[in-house]
Amino acid sequence: MNKTKLFLVDDQVLFVDMLSDIIRHRTDDLEVIGSASSGEDAIQIVPELQPDIVLLDVRMPGLDGFGVLDHLKKWNREVIVIMLTTFQDVEKAKDCMNGGASGFLLKNMSVNDLIDKIRTISRGGVVISSQIAEKIFSAEKEEKRKSEQSQLNLNEEETKILEQLSKREMEVYKLLIQGFSNSEIADKLFIARQTVKNHIYSIYSKIGYHDRFKIISGKR
Repeated sequence: MNKTKLFLVDDQVLFVDMLSDIIRHRTDDLEVIGSASSGEDAIQIVPELQPDIVLLDVRMPGLDGFGVLDHLKKWNREVIVIMLTTFQDVEKAKDCMNGGASGFLLKNMSVNDLIDKIRTISRGGVVISSQIAEKIFSAEKEEKRKSEQSQLNLNEEETKILEQLSKREMEVYKLLIQGFSNSEIADKLFIARQTVKNHIYSIYSKIGYHDRFKIISGKR
């Protein structure tokens, strides 16, 4: 059996030694072929050993994980890099994934889970720790909310009210405040006119307005 060759990069030597021993004794398809305790050493040794996967600590003195990732991807775009960290840093996770990392994992996961994630990534998967993924989702949702608030010129009170609208109702509302008729809204959204009327009635009920002109004039 051809083993997947791993290279570990972490300034915590004890962590590297423990993970190497665990992989050696618990797997028969993974093999640690080398390690480095600094980013500077990693970018020198990895091209020589040419591992299949590099497990890379995000935060290190000197050349940090993101810097190493950038160097390795310039050396070989196909090299698989998994970032490991103890910090739930959303922005760093985004930077690393955009920089070509195939995984962004927290070190507090169980060893068995980490091994499973390494195998998944070795088969072409991309994995982010669930805690980080949830934070990214929440941040993107809030960013979208603020963007919509800015585009519609809403104050905080109006934003809270419109958060009650469904996705389709929000689509109808956006066209409504632009002055489109029910027929035009139906054509743009590819839905029946009666469906548009139903959505508008629901919007009126939720925002407390029952005057189409007041809604339109207030948002122009």
